[in-house]
Amino acid sequence: MKNLWFQLTIVALFTAFSAQAQVYGPPKYGPQQESPGAEAARRDATRRAAEIGTGKWWIKLSDEDRDKFIERYAGAMNRVSSNLFTDCEDGMESLTANHVVKNGVHEADIISNMILCKISSSFDFNYDRKEIREAVDEFYKDPTNLTVSLDVGLQEVREKLEAKRPRVGGIG
Repeated sequence: MKNLWFQLTIVALFTAFSAQAQVYGPPKYGPQQESPGAEAARRDATRRAAEIGTGKWWIKLSDEDRDKFIERYAGAMNRVSSNLFTDCEDGMESLTANHVVKNGVHEADIISNMILCKISSSFDFNYDRKEIREAVDEFYKDPTNLTVSLDVGLQEVREKLEAKRPRVGGIG
């Protein structure tokens, strides 16, 4: 009986190791070799990752996705602009109050608030969404701009649209 249990144990272990070897194959030592298809897939994924957020990515988007992107981007930028402008106004009131109450305002306070007021306008994307979209499309029609990131391209577009806007008084 002892001998039979020993033989069954050996057969069971041999069967388990044999099944594992068939499923996983022999162990591999040294540098792993990839199939040419896996290497090409990794290169393609790397290329696509590098293109995300550039003109190459933009021109591959559908019209609907471009419109959606412009709507969300412009909305977010306008919220930032509004918040900064509110901080600018609050700062101006504070400077006036400090001047009256303390009879003196530090130059750094004045300059930092002026910069805040000026910066707030650089986030203003309160333009017609169709006009922004057309300007971005036009910007990326130039092949030399295809590697330019979208945030830089949108700032270029904003500056061009701002140049067309009639001038009004104020800071910024």
